Amino acid sequence: MTLLAWTQQITDEFLLTWTNRGLLRRAKKQAANADITQWQIEENTISGHIDSFQVTLATPELTALQCDCGALEPCSHKIAFILALQSLPASQPAASPVAFELAPWLVENYAELEAIFGKTKSQKALTSWHKGAPIKLSTHPDHALIDCQIGKKTYQVYLPAQVDWSRLVCSCQETRCQHQALAIIGLSVQESRFTLPSEQQQTQLKEPQQEKIKEVEHWLNQILGYGLKNVLPIQLTQGESFVTELGQHDLPKIATLLGKLLRTLDGVTKRHLTATADIALEQIGQLLLYLRAIQAAPSQLPLYQLAGRHKRQYTPVTLQDVMAVSAEYWHSEDDARGYRFYLYERQAARWYCISEGRKAHMDRSWDHRAALKGQRIITADNQTVSLPELALQSVDFKGQVSDNQSLKIDRLLSTPQTISWDNLVNDPSLSVHAQWQRLGNQYSQPFFDPLTDALGWVITDSDMMVAWHSHQAYGSCTVETLCGQTLAITLGAHCQRKAGYKGPKLLFGRWAPSVSAVGFHVLDIFTATDFNTKAKSHAQP
Repeated sequence: MTLLAWTQQITDEFLLTWTNRGLLRRAKKQAANADITQWQIEENTISGHIDSFQVTLATPELTALQCDCGALEPCSHKIAFILALQSLPASQPAASPVAFELAPWLVENYAELEAIFGKTKSQKALTSWHKGAPIKLSTHPDHALIDCQIGKKTYQVYLPAQVDWSRLVCSCQETRCQHQALAIIGLSVQESRFTLPSEQQQTQLKEPQQEKIKEVEHWLNQILGYGLKNVLPIQLTQGESFVTELGQHDLPKIATLLGKLLRTLDGVTKRHLTATADIALEQIGQLLLYLRAIQAAPSQLPLYQLAGRHKRQYTPVTLQDVMAVSAEYWHSEDDARGYRFYLYERQAARWYCISEGRKAHMDRSWDHRAALKGQRIITADNQTVSLPELALQSVDFKGQVSDNQSLKIDRLLSTPQTISWDNLVNDPSLSVHAQWQRLGNQYSQPFFDPLTDALGWVITDSDMMVAWHSHQAYGSCTVETLCGQTLAITLGAHCQRKAGYKGPKLLFGRWAPSVSAVGFHVLDIFTATDFNTKAKSHAQP
């Protein structure tokens, strides 16, 4: 392929992996004023002047462009040089159009990858893949773009239609870089073409990780042996040291679970109302389940999925018919506080959470209720709407979601739609049996998250004869669901008024499975009136 043919395949998207939009706009003006008739265009060398500066290209790589202006890389003259060559008439030698195909770019084994990118860069790419670095492919008629996210940075890799490893371009501007290797690994794995030797698959723990997990298991057994109400301060201190060491051993998920347990145990020893032995036992059970799963040899899951990530990573997502439900506010005895706003994807019966909070003694002026009201979402017509205003409506949106269903909404894609009360309460997926079946499947998974995975619904027309417990700001009662199940429920004081409603009620809350029975903690109560009121306000101009 001639140099001219190569330049005429380059797109604006390709150039934007190397420069920015402002410089590209400036280069287009310079290219329009260039006199290409005076340039020397040969098969293997092209040279010409842009704004009296000479630019030369000898090999088909952007980094091979030479300009005598002396500006820092990349200068607008080099970009204008490429753009000017693209404007040559069709009579000039040009590349015949080639349709992009992904298959020729894929590799089948690690040795092949190493031969292309070298040992060091291939190993770095493989490490990033094992840690769960997301890969996103966008195909075009004559090229493809791959977004590779490593930590908080995203790198874009360009694949041309014709396979030539020297023509790969990355936004990091390095040649044969680890990001290009990561892109090839990710695509090859997604297409089921890439296989690793067993010693490189990383589905098993390393020996130091195994030893640390054994120490944590021994510590948990000691806690159970002493009794939760007899936990010693030195045991809590030892647990805190385990949290740090687990992070150092690349086991962040276990460190997070242990940190939650320690906060509960500290509350039990200090007799906080929100910390009970039952909660601690549930957290210990979840932690032991997780430890057992991660030690399975070999694991059926990549290690990064079980071990977790040090930083929460989000991937772009577009969701439709998602019901905005309600908020849960939390406030601990040591003044940590925050909110969680929940959304329900009706077709997949999946929950999402938008959350924000502050640690104890941090930013004391921050109020979680005011913060939620101030959470604004961009609408389809470029206006903004408060997040709580979307409650009990169906929305379509673009956003980002993490592994634990934590959500960020970038913008709405259409006008929020009202939800029919009758359609919702008659949805078979809201039956107790269907929810228990999903809950059982999720609860058996090692990465079960009780905050979101245990969310659910109860539909009842029972009169709620709530017994309110003094000094504890919650009450309890039993209700009979429309499908004939009798449930023990608890609810907060903020639900007191709606609990007295006579007629069908939709209880939104969290399932609380235990050894003896399955309970339900109510977070909010809805009636047909709530949905009708929302529909009327939605109909107003």
